[in-house]
Order: sequence, then structure tokens, then C-alpha cells
Amino acid sequence: MGACPRCGSRTGLGNLALGCKVCEREYCKACAEWRAAEEPVPDEVPLDHDHEYPLCSDECALEALRAFLDGIPPAEPVYLWNLSNVGLSVGEDVEDDKHGRSLDLVHERLKSDEHEEDEAMTPPLERLYGKVQLLLKETGHKYVEDFVPLDF
Repeated sequence: MGACPRCGSRTGLGNLALGCKVCEREYCKACAEWRAAEEPVPDEVPLDHDHEYPLCSDECALEALRAFLDGIPPAEPVYLWNLSNVGLSVGEDVEDDKHGRSLDLVHERLKSDEHEEDEAMTPPLERLYGKVQLLLKETGHKYVEDFVPLDF
């Protein structure tokens, strides 16, 4: 058993610790801010393994996104989708209904059905969204923005 470095709560059977994929620190579920999912599932992840992983902060979410963008040449446009005001997706902009690679970042404590009709982004998403826009400009990626309603 350990303790969450953010809130100090004890982790164990009743309060599972989640390891941030970027910084590798373990946080309680309440303190792991973002959940990431890469599509299609990377080859190194076994098919029976959950391809979603926790990220503890905006900074770790940006590092995961930076690593993802390393595989997409800056000359290729990407999309930046607002996922029902609770998350975002960045991915290859492909034509002809092909499914390109994407990285989804969804806030752990927000539910899409509570915010889908909102005109404004939730504060956690607005904060990360602005940082993602700056990262895309910094890496030279041109992007197209859109809103995508989620059904989960």
C-alpha cells in the first residue's frame, strides 16, 4: 500500500493506484486527471490488454501528445476535435473514410451527457485545449478544428 502524492490518500484494494504512463508516478483514481486512448491500438499492445491509460496532469497529457505527434510529419494536416466538451482528440486527417491514427484525451471526472449541450468548454478542457493548440503550432502541424458529440 502506498499514498497518492497529490492528495495523500492511502491506495490499495479499496482505492486502486493508477500509474501515469508518462511520469510513472502512481495516483489514486480521483487524482489521475486524464485518460488517453490511442487508435488504432498500437502494435506493441496485446489485443486483450486495455489500450487506455491514465495521465496525471496537463503536462503529462501534453508529453503523450508530443510523442504521438512525432509519428506524424508536420506537412500532414491533423484534426483537433472537441469531444463533447469533456475531452479532445488529435489525429491524422485522412480522406476516403480511412481511419487514421488518433490520440483521445478525456477528463476522468467529467461526463459527456452533462456537458454536451454546453456552448462553452469545461475549465479543465479549455485549459488543456489551449495548450494543445500551442503545441501544434510549436511542432509546425496545421490543424482543423471540429466538435464531435460522444456517446458514452
